[in-house]
Amino acid sequence: MTDFNSPPRWATRLLKWYCRSEIFEDLAGDLEECYHENWELYGKKANLIYVIDVFKFIRFYTVKNPKMGSIIHSLRLLSNYSKTSVRNIFRNPLFSSINIFGLAICMSIGLLVIAFLFELSNFDGFHEDKENIYRVISTYQSPRNGTLELATSSVLLGQKMEEQTPGIKSLVILNRTLSGDVKKGNNAVPIRGLYASKSFFDVLSFPLIQGNPKTALQQPNTIVITTTLAKKLFDDEPLGQIVEFNDDKHFEVTGIVEDPPMNSHIKFEALVSLQTLENEAQNEENPRLYRWSSMWDSYVYLKKEVNTSEDQIYSSMQQIADIENKTLQTYTIEVGLQKLSEILPGKNLSNQIGPAFQTSQLYFIIGLTLIILISACFNYTNLSLARSIRRAKEIGVRKVLGAKKGQIFGQFIIEAITIALISLSFSLIFFYLIKPYFLSLDESMSELVKLNTNWNLLPYFLLFAILIGLLAGFMPSILMSRLQTLLVLKDTGKVKLFKQFNFRKTLIVLQFAICIVLIISTIGLYRQYQHAVLFDLGYQTEYVVNVDLQGNDPEILSDAFATLPAVKEVSNSQMIMSTGDVISTRAKYNDPLDSARVEFNAVDEHYLPLHNIELAAGKNFGARDYLKEIPSVIVNAPFLQRFNIGSPNEAIDEIILLDGQKMQIIGVLENLHHSTIFSPIHAFALVHDPTAAKYLNLKIDPTQSMTLMSNLNDVWKKIDPVHTLNAEYFDDRIKSTYEEYAVMMKMVGFLACIAILIAAMGLLGITIYHVETKLREIGIRKTFGASENQLVLHFSRGFLILLFISAILATPASYYFLDSFVISQLTYPASKQYIEFSLGLILIFSLGFLIIFWQIRLAAKRNPVEVLKNE
Repeated sequence: MTDFNSPPRWATRLLKWYCRSEIFEDLAGDLEECYHENWELYGKKANLIYVIDVFKFIRFYTVKNPKMGSIIHSLRLLSNYSKTSVRNIFRNPLFSSINIFGLAICMSIGLLVIAFLFELSNFDGFHEDKENIYRVISTYQSPRNGTLELATSSVLLGQKMEEQTPGIKSLVILNRTLSGDVKKGNNAVPIRGLYASKSFFDVLSFPLIQGNPKTALQQPNTIVITTTLAKKLFDDEPLGQIVEFNDDKHFEVTGIVEDPPMNSHIKFEALVSLQTLENEAQNEENPRLYRWSSMWDSYVYLKKEVNTSEDQIYSSMQQIADIENKTLQTYTIEVGLQKLSEILPGKNLSNQIGPAFQTSQLYFIIGLTLIILISACFNYTNLSLARSIRRAKEIGVRKVLGAKKGQIFGQFIIEAITIALISLSFSLIFFYLIKPYFLSLDESMSELVKLNTNWNLLPYFLLFAILIGLLAGFMPSILMSRLQTLLVLKDTGKVKLFKQFNFRKTLIVLQFAICIVLIISTIGLYRQYQHAVLFDLGYQTEYVVNVDLQGNDPEILSDAFATLPAVKEVSNSQMIMSTGDVISTRAKYNDPLDSARVEFNAVDEHYLPLHNIELAAGKNFGARDYLKEIPSVIVNAPFLQRFNIGSPNEAIDEIILLDGQKMQIIGVLENLHHSTIFSPIHAFALVHDPTAAKYLNLKIDPTQSMTLMSNLNDVWKKIDPVHTLNAEYFDDRIKSTYEEYAVMMKMVGFLACIAILIAAMGLLGITIYHVETKLREIGIRKTFGASENQLVLHFSRGFLILLFISAILATPASYYFLDSFVISQLTYPASKQYIEFSLGLILIFSLGFLIIFWQIRLAAKRNPVEVLKNE
């Protein structure tokens, strides 16, 4: 039998350690026999199977009975180790302070992530039978436009599943288009809510305080409101009363529901029966609501039967999709299931119903935290090894007195855990200091979590501290327990912890390489963020303020705002371009069978001149173009290419179909980036339709911008006292579009500062130790005429070489991170420049050299007589 196919020896030792002696040989023989059989079947996977089997047999009938004497002895040893550890901590205040402070800072980041994970793990946890609740998701697939994954799905799919799919206990369909003003008497409140089918409370466990959950959303024109909304609208009993909605609808209040808790991904202020929306759709000639392709605004949630598998439901869904996709020509819609527990954190899906947090973002935060924690552990390991030679004689004496390797190992591990537990108390202070900064990184972060600490988190915090202690102290404990007794008692100067390489130098290199990577990444992220914000979109966004109309008449507001001295021009639009907002429809040209989905924006005739949008050919809209029998449209070059229309001049006066309506091309856009820099420029059209306005666009005089918002607010209140003014500078909206990069930049930059601080403290400790061990040599060299500068150069050379090696390792790693995780996501990234790499290297080299120069300079200034008088 060769070692090649022998089971892992450490696992066999573990088995022998916990297993009763009378059954050990039989159990070990059976496991080894199974191991060889698995080796023939699975190869090296047999090692993993063997390890799992060893752990599986840790049971009450296999584990040795603990003896009271050994327990008391272990407790005494633990007490002794703890006392010795505390003495050693106070005996070396400088090194202990560096370790405690470094670990405390890093552990505070770890505590932050633990609290964050704890709250995320409880998201949507209040729903009953949550393990059987699923959301139906969709995937839009087009050969020309690619793939888009959506959290939404069609109403038609939900209805067919409810009728045809076996194993569904209950199913609810939601629609997010409910928004407007609810009015009762003189009380008017703007709300955002959902249309919901009658089974809402059967699937989702939102507590209904008043009303019948079975019938509250059964009839048309019924509404369920939250307790907060009820207090705003009513002074008396709200149930059964009639409220006015958007001045033209009347709903009966049939229920009062508790406000959705913070840990719910579904947020609403009111629920209106879906039957209300369906009745409105049935009055249309071609109801858009019931189309298979109308999966942009509706959500389907279901609760399956316990004995029904996910695959059974998916199979039935797929059959429905296969039938309905035959009605489509140029694209397909695939369907899928998503567990409620996998929604947040979850996949990157468009059209989320509420706050979202991607799994990739979570991995990014955890990864950065682990890097910082490893850096702190490097510090502890490095400093422990640096002063381990001083403790070599202590270890030698203990071994002569009968101490075993395990006891020496336990002593150093307990010392590391003690330091980690002391660091935990300080890290809690840092935790509360950095928590507001973490929550302010992104507006959505404060919607997700509060990061409140409670007694439930205490065991996790303690376990985390113990794990950090084990990780930091493992390597020093292993090395010190293996020192040879006679060698350390004879001459500690001959003690070598490693034969072929210096582990301490390796840790210094890795630690500073981490710092350089973080610094370069921060600078690179900042450059990409600035590039995205300042990117030339082909039109003017500076000094433009966009005002959300919130249902108000655009003409009335335009006339009112135009009277302000600061407002130079006014236009209106259906959406804000270049910020990720998308409105799309189907377009056709000559071939009735050839259609494509194109994005568009409805604007008025003032939109192009206000934004200085240039045309490659044609002219701007006229004031009454939208009233023509064939309305006007302005398209871009990709639109012409998609339908092979020809050159910009050739396209003028051509007729196209947009959403089934004939339109005449009167202009072609030149270099207009209507989307973000994450994607290339797609086929796009500007439609003249002032009646579709959702926003006013105000061109502002920059000299009068200081009082602009207050003046706008005064005018707004006179026209609309119900809603709050929602106005934002165009450039600020673009900045928020690329907030992801700003958040990454802040997070990486913050952790870079922490990593640099920890590395600097570690380098300071190592330098102090190095100088102390070289004091005699420094004194001798100075006696023989060496100058201070020569001494500094001689003794700093080794450290500078280590920093140089760190730079060699960090530069390609930084390049890989920026290229793979940042630049690759952008269609129009900023060009790479050497400045972002050189700044990180200059900063680290400067910091390292200052620390080394400072300590060696202090030692070189000492009188050699004082150093050598005791030699």
